[in-house]
Amino acid sequence: MRVLRNGIPHRPVVRFVCRGCDCEFEAERHEYTTQNDFRNGYYYRARCPCCGKDVTGGVLVEDFLKARENRWKNTGVK
Repeated sequence: MRVLRNGIPHRPVVRFVCRGCDCEFEAERHEYTTQNDFRNGYYYRARCPCCGKDVTGGVLVEDFLKARENRWKNTGVK
């Protein structure tokens, strides 16, 4: 096997909003954990960098950007 071009490993980034101090931040894979909830499936947990509280939820940044792009496509705005 011969490598033609080295790639960058996929590292999902998750966006969080803290309900304690209203801080909005993004966390890389090593900064959050994935939790399993039998009612709602998977969710993400990270520690807020401002106030230190646990923040749950989060949205994958890729999914967020795709949803925003699709929303603008449907309105006809460029």
